[in-house]
Amino acid sequence: MMMVYVCFIEMGPGGSCSRMIDQILADKPHFAKAICVKGQDSVDNLMQVLAQLYAEGASIDLSQFALCNETNQTEYKNYISVKTGGEAFNVPLPPKSKTTEAESSVVELKRKQQ
Repeated sequence: MMMVYVCFIEMGPGGSCSRMIDQILADKPHFAKAICVKGQDSVDNLMQVLAQLYAEGASIDLSQFALCNETNQTEYKNYISVKTGGEAFNVPLPPKSKTTEAESSVVELKRKQQ
């Protein structure tokens, strides 16, 4: 008997269709995954889907992906480079206020009255 494995890849925003498919096909072998989910990286989600399909035996052609380590600097015209690590940064204490003798005695009187 041949095992049928159904795969659904949701490309639209959110994951409502994938959740609905999971509920409908709960007792059947299937794979449903949303790619464009709020708060998740779409490229990471796509790569996870491809990895899952490959693990299930699907033939995956990655020749169309530009998998290189070079960053296209023209995309990032204004960027900031921040060096991490190194010595700890010690925040200096704020300067002590310069109160006169008269001001400090007023404060002392107010404290005694309370």
